[in-house]
Amino acid sequence: MMENEVKCSLIFEPVVMKLVAEGWNCSLWKQRMVAENFTQDELGVIGEYLCNHRNLTEDDDLYCAVDESSYSLAFQGIVWAAFILLILAAVVGNVCVMWIIYSHKVMHHGFNYFLFNMALADLLIAVFNVGSSWSFNLYYDWWYGNFCTVNQFFGVAPTCVSVFSMMALSWDRCQAVVNPLRKRPLSTKRTVITILFIWLISSLLALPITLSATVISVPVFYMKPRKMSFRRICHADYPVAPINILGASIENPYENALFIVQYAIPLCLLSFTFARIALAFRRSDNTVATQNSKRSDQIKAKSKAVKMLALMVATFMICWAPYHFYHTFLSLNIFSEDLRNFFHASYVGVYWLAMSSCAYNPIIYCYANARFRIGFRYAFRWLPFIDFRSEEYELSQLFPERLRSMAFSKMEKSSRSKNSNGMTEMNNRKRSRLCMRLLTHGGATTTTTYTNPSSPHLDRQLSSLLPYQDKPSPPDIVHSLLCDGEELEEDDSPNEDSLQKEHSRLLNEFNR
Repeated sequence: MMENEVKCSLIFEPVVMKLVAEGWNCSLWKQRMVAENFTQDELGVIGEYLCNHRNLTEDDDLYCAVDESSYSLAFQGIVWAAFILLILAAVVGNVCVMWIIYSHKVMHHGFNYFLFNMALADLLIAVFNVGSSWSFNLYYDWWYGNFCTVNQFFGVAPTCVSVFSMMALSWDRCQAVVNPLRKRPLSTKRTVITILFIWLISSLLALPITLSATVISVPVFYMKPRKMSFRRICHADYPVAPINILGASIENPYENALFIVQYAIPLCLLSFTFARIALAFRRSDNTVATQNSKRSDQIKAKSKAVKMLALMVATFMICWAPYHFYHTFLSLNIFSEDLRNFFHASYVGVYWLAMSSCAYNPIIYCYANARFRIGFRYAFRWLPFIDFRSEEYELSQLFPERLRSMAFSKMEKSSRSKNSNGMTEMNNRKRSRLCMRLLTHGGATTTTTYTNPSSPHLDRQLSSLLPYQDKPSPPDIVHSLLCDGEELEEDDSPNEDSLQKEHSRLLNEFNR
């Protein structure tokens, strides 16, 4: 048996070297009909030779494996469970985010439009890319035919959308913090235009890989037993030759260009943006003692939004770093063969980590924002460990107009009990003026707990749902009831004494 193998190897080795020298191996691995001219024994000898002499043949179209079941059943079960949970978490979480923003009028403003856009992008990645790519990365076999084109498009475009949306949000937050007196650069109309422009640019960036996507058959050689078979792969056949830069051969210029556009440039710009924001907050901390309480609350609100955005950016960059390292730096051929084999073996984990970024944003929103927490609690109220009633939802911060209506009703009843119809009309006008003055004075303020013996149910809802539980502050609860959810502008501040007097008067009427 050994003598036959040695003879076979001696016979075919010159043939293999001649075929490799003529470039025959490239056509063999790409055209299955040529390979059918050889017997399985001959293909086994050729495959073994090429797998053992990859540095000589440089054949990247041949996949070498130890045996047909490269992964144990236990490992395959773990991978199946990990990706199924990832897809379910991404779909459910991002659908909930989109529902919360779409269904509640108070959430309809520029910042949340970008969050809706990112949730849509993450949903598309989970459904149209991760849903079909994970099995290919595990078994190295494409099962989905011509869906390859759709898979490649949604592997690039939504990722670019998420990155560019984070860049736009960070720039908007930077302008709001560094230049607080200027008009917000991203109004509702400009936000919609920016989102459409982001999708256009992202689609153009995904166009090369979409147009070149195709399904091809490649040979796979198994060492045990020595056997050659063919598998289908979803492949992007770029008509671009390798590029030599500083002595390093870049085999896939498009992948490296995506690394620069999707990761390197955004990382630099986002780092610069957040550095400016941090510097602005440090300066504001040094002067906060001289600021009024409204200005201090405004700074805290902006700081909270920036921290949420920074957490989103950091999570995205950490998740995608190993993926881009794999696809970009391994193509430079500057690592040893053993290190390259290690990265190839761990690619399933690298891919899962990168794709998991599409499931983390809903968790971040729920952690950092009270209104998203209310929406998620209502969406999952059917779970046995979540106690959340419809009454709490209807009297929550997601419906500030109902809270304002209840506050107005209580004030009107109090006014009617005094038989002062003329006074009621005047109070309504004053309340409208006060609301506008509050909005122009300090933006969103910190709401607090408040107890009213005549309305325990409303007080209980306010205590449990409003985000901060600090010392009672009558001006803040009145502002929350009257003006919550309005678009805020930062203009000149009115007289502080007159505001406090009007706050006190309204609170007294509210208590009656």
